[in-house]
Amino acid sequence: MSLSSNSQRSMRAAVWHGRNDIRVEDVPLPVSPPAGWVQIRVQWCGICGSDLHEYVAGPVFIPVDAPHPLTGIKGQCILGHEFCGEIVELGAGVQGFSVGEPVAADACQHCGTCYYCTHGLYNICENLAFTGLMNNGAFAELVNVPANLLYKLPANFPAEAGALIEPLAVGMHAVKKAGSLLGQKRRGGWRRHHRPVHHHVRQGGGRGPGDRAGNVRRAQDQGPGSGGDPCARSE
Repeated sequence: MSLSSNSQRSMRAAVWHGRNDIRVEDVPLPVSPPAGWVQIRVQWCGICGSDLHEYVAGPVFIPVDAPHPLTGIKGQCILGHEFCGEIVELGAGVQGFSVGEPVAADACQHCGTCYYCTHGLYNICENLAFTGLMNNGAFAELVNVPANLLYKLPANFPAEAGALIEPLAVGMHAVKKAGSLLGQKRRGGWRRHHRPVHHHVRQGGGRGPGDRAGNVRRAQDQGPGSGGDPCARSE
């Protein structure tokens, strides 16, 4: 089943061609998703620091010397991995998802067979293919991704918030790995009563994963429903 339009033969996408060379151009539509994959109509997509790095200093992760072993991508690549959207087509064998459902996606495309994948560490897969860097991403109208990377979004969930789930998960992961830091010494001997410990994980004034980890830590310190909850919505 599909919601894709057969009359549309191309789409607009932001394509990385090289350092300081990203072009918004017409590209062919992605093929129908293979078995185990889905096709998503992108609603929102954020600009990650990784995208900026590829623009100002690339290639950093985008393969240019040889095709990526998992995806075959080499050189030109559609950027974008912090996104959400609506499923428009299911590949063969996909279960648990339906056409029309809103979803967000993990970006870590992986082989599923290497040591790390078989031990639950697919984020460091030996053949890791990050969406939007080693495979075409979501700075486009449509994108294909593996169904096992999807997370369903509640009905009427704001799309602009859905696009923040992937980067927020980075901060969540950092906080969970760190565990409780209450009462622990900062570098230089400062303790929590001098300055909140979540400042440890903030990145020098930027708006990257360090800020998100700080937001998560504040919410954790203050408790559910507090003013510091990064997921709380004002009425």
